[in-house]
Amino acid sequence: MAAAVVAVAAAVIVGMATLDSPGLAGIDKINIIEMGNGSSAGSGGVGKVMSTVGGGMTAMLSMLKDQFGIDVARLMEAKTEAASIEAEKKTAAGRS
Repeated sequence: MAAAVVAVAAAVIVGMATLDSPGLAGIDKINIIEMGNGSSAGSGGVGKVMSTVGGGMTAMLSMLKDQFGIDVARLMEAKTEAASIEAEKKTAAGRS
């Protein structure tokens, strides 16, 4: 059940990211040229790219939780726990 929910959430996230920024799917590399203008930390090229990407993802995850009740963090925790339990079962079965 948890795997199905995670799969649906992942599909929704990918779909929404694609709708939000269809050009992102075609990006395989970003070159950032920092001119060293003496700006404060985080306001240069790298900081701007990271805040744009991070801010967009944060907003999308928040919207999924608020509008659809999909808590991606909770789903990923459940997926991680399920994977750990499965790995433990395989390890125990291998010892038998």
